[in-house]
Amino acid sequence: MTVVNPKSISGINSITMASGSDDLLTIHSNNTTERVRVNNSGDVIIGSGVTLSPDGDVFATGVCTATSFSGDGSSLTGIAATDNVRTGILDVAGVGTFRGDVNIPDKIIHLGDTNTAIRFPAADTISAETGGSERARIDSSGRLGIGTASGTRGLNVEGTGSAARVFFNDSSNHKAVEFGADSNGSFQSTIGDNPHLIYTNGTERARFTSSGIKLPSGNGIDFSSTDDGSGTMSSELFDDYEEGTWVPDARDGSLSYSTANYTKIGRMVYVSAYVHSFTDTSTNDQVTIQGLPFTVGVGGVTGGSVMYQYVSQAHVCTVYIATTGLKFYGGSTSNYDGIRYNELSSSHSFYLHAWYIN
Repeated sequence: MTVVNPKSISGINSITMASGSDDLLTIHSNNTTERVRVNNSGDVIIGSGVTLSPDGDVFATGVCTATSFSGDGSSLTGIAATDNVRTGILDVAGVGTFRGDVNIPDKIIHLGDTNTAIRFPAADTISAETGGSERARIDSSGRLGIGTASGTRGLNVEGTGSAARVFFNDSSNHKAVEFGADSNGSFQSTIGDNPHLIYTNGTERARFTSSGIKLPSGNGIDFSSTDDGSGTMSSELFDDYEEGTWVPDARDGSLSYSTANYTKIGRMVYVSAYVHSFTDTSTNDQVTIQGLPFTVGVGGVTGGSVMYQYVSQAHVCTVYIATTGLKFYGGSTSNYDGIRYNELSSSHSFYLHAWYIN
C-alpha cells in the first residue's frame, strides 16, 4: 500500500489501485482517521454510516434530510410502524412534496399535494387523534366513524350508491337515527324505548318513540299557511287525536249499555252507544245521556241521530247536544218534542251516535 500525504494534489486524471489486498483507496484525516474509502467493488463508503454502490443504491444509518422527493415511492420498504418523522407526523407540506403513490402504514398524515395518494394496508384503519384520544376513523370496509374509540361512535357514514347511509348511535352503540337506509332515501329510527327529541329554542316540540310521534300538550300541526275560510278563524292548530270507550249514564236513575265508543279529532268528538234498561220509567223529565268522554264546548245544536224501540213518543230521530248531555228530539206539531222517562216501555232500547265540539 502506498501512502500519499500531501497538503494538496492537482493535475491527476486517474488513480489506479494495486491488485490484491491493496485494491482500495482510502482518505484519512489527522494522519490516522479514515474518512472515505473506495473498495474493490466500487462502493464509496463515507465514515461508518453511508455507502454509495455503483448500481445507484444508497445505504445510510443516520438521519436523511431533504427538501423534496420525486419519483415512484410504491417500492419503498422497511418503513416500520414505529418510525417517526417530526415526532410521528409526516408533514409533506413542511418537509417537501411526495409525488406518486406512497405506502406509509400507521402514520398521521398532513398532505400538501392534492395529487398525492396515500394507501394503507387492506386490514388497517385510518384514525385521527386529538389529545391522545381517537376522534374519528375510516376502517377497512370504508366506514367513517366520528366519536370515541370504545365503539360508541356518535356519527357513522357507510356504503355507496343506494346503500349509502348516515346514522347516529346512542351511548350503547345502537343505531339511534338512520338516514338514507335504502334507495328511497328513507329516515329510520331504531331507538327502542328511548325517544328521539326535536327542540327549537330550548323547548321540546316533538318526540319519536317506539309507539309513534308524540307532541307536547298544547302543540300540534299548524295549518296557518293554508287559505282561511270566509268566517272568523280562531285557530289553525291541529293539536289532538284520541279514541277509546266511554261510560253512558242517565241523569235520572241508571241505565245499561254496550258498544260505547268515541273518537276525538281536534275539538270534534264523535260518540256512539247502545243504551237500554233505564231504571226511571215514571218521571216526566227528558231522557238525558250523560257521562260524555269530553265536556260539551258548544251546546244548543243538533248533531246525530237515534234509533229506538218500545217508546210511546213517535217522530223522534235527532240527537240534541245540550251542555247537560245528549237528548232525543223530534216532533209532528209546531213543538220540539223530546222523549221523557215516563214514555219508556219495559223493553225499551236506543242506538245512538252523535258529534259535538269540545
